[in-house]
Order: sequence, then structure tokens, then C-alpha cells
Amino acid sequence: GCCRLCHIAVGSPGRLCGLITSGALLVGTVKSVVLDEADQLLSEGFYADTAWLLQQLPKRKQVLALSATYTPELLADLEPLMRRPQKV
Repeated sequence: GCCRLCHIAVGSPGRLCGLITSGALLVGTVKSVVLDEADQLLSEGFYADTAWLLQQLPKRKQVLALSATYTPELLADLEPLMRRPQKV
């Protein structure tokens, strides 16, 4: 059989969660994840899927959270989802 590797997966949290759950997206070797528009991804409508998605990825991953607005609430929501977060 042929082994197909996925180098980049892009999608909404719900879609990516579905792909992981179905076994269509294997995440055991993920090294980095980018949360673009992190303020939206951690809003009430997406938070549960985003948190579940991050928990499925390897513990030693780099998480980049990008947002035009970093409120104190957003930073408080991000911190438990990251390992030794740095603000740039």
C-alpha cells in the first residue's frame, strides 16, 4: 500500500475534529499549529472544538495564536492551551 503524508491541514476546528475522529487525519507527528484569528477560535462558538483539537495533538507542539486584538480575556483563554507561551 501507499502511505500518503499530509504536510499542511487547513480548516475550521469542527472540520478538523471530524477528520481526526474519523481517522482521515492522523496527528501523531504534528509539530506546529497556527490559530489564525485566535479571538474568534476561542469564542463561545468554537472554543470546545479548538480546545479538543489542541488536546489531540502531541504535547510537544508549537502553537502560534494570531489575532489583531489581544484582550486580557483572550490571553487568559490561550495560556492553558499553550506550553510556556511567549508574547511577541
